[in-house]
Amino acid sequence: MTARATLHAKLGGAAAVAATVDVFYKKLVGDPDLEPFFRGVDMVTLIAKQNRFLSYAFGATSHYHGKDIVMGHAHLIINKGLNLTHFDKVAGHFVDSLKEMGVGQDLIDEAAGVLISVRPLFDPERYKGKIDVEKIEKMANTPQPKVTEGSDAPACCSIM
Repeated sequence: MTARATLHAKLGGAAAVAATVDVFYKKLVGDPDLEPFFRGVDMVTLIAKQNRFLSYAFGATSHYHGKDIVMGHAHLIINKGLNLTHFDKVAGHFVDSLKEMGVGQDLIDEAAGVLISVRPLFDPERYKGKIDVEKIEKMANTPQPKVTEGSDAPACCSIM
């Protein structure tokens, strides 16, 4: 019996995902609607964090030790106006990056499914009067459990 290959492995593993992330971030900072969110950000560190997150989200690792996706983005949503329109542009750039890297449509669809599962977390309405900063900070520092099949979102994304 062979183990089912993870999306991370099907995409080509760490080197292929890292190359895609590099292309992806060039697209993000080159987009005039998204570039303001990256001003003053240490991109080397951010790209490393994204690679670790995608290793988790795409099944290469069973735990994620970084900030929860809500904790990592809530300040941008609340203070800088990050919203679903921005999320959709980011998702579009990610899909375009996968295409540019020669990834097949079946794997693009699978990766897009992971992205779409976290889309509701970028809706500013979700945060109005609901932010529990103490809970967010606690969850941001708690290792996240492995994604389970059939879940709507990676476990790292379900603190609210």
